[in-house]
Amino acid sequence: MEEIKAIRKEEIEAAAGVVGATIDCFDFGDCPLLLGPERRLQIMDAMRAFRPDLVLCHWIDDILHPDHVETAQAVLWARCYCDVPGVETEHPPSKVPEYVCYEAQLATSPVTKKTHRAKMSRSPKRVTRDRAGDGLTVVRR
Repeated sequence: MEEIKAIRKEEIEAAAGVVGATIDCFDFGDCPLLLGPERRLQIMDAMRAFRPDLVLCHWIDDILHPDHVETAQAVLWARCYCDVPGVETEHPPSKVPEYVCYEAQLATSPVTKKTHRAKMSRSPKRVTRDRAGDGLTVVRR
């Protein structure tokens, strides 16, 4: 597990360097990842402290990895409540950041390969904005 953590840390640092971002990682474990109320509050407090304009996270319907679904649910919860004054954390409420989700296995898994391959070849990059106005953006390669 420690070797995987070291590899992922290097990958995260490299990606952050490309876009000029800073990183901060929680060590919540893995397989299974369980993000109950206390951990969700920690995620929300991190959002309040950092005050991001944008949060990038896993696609909530990732059928291949339950940890990705758990992460997306917790991040969406934290995002939706980070501006609510009645939810107490160390940092004061902040504006709700835009949420951009990605599907890491898009067009690589047995299920998505068949359903998305034709669409992907026609439009290599596509951004779909949620018409409900809640700031949710889906990015597909």
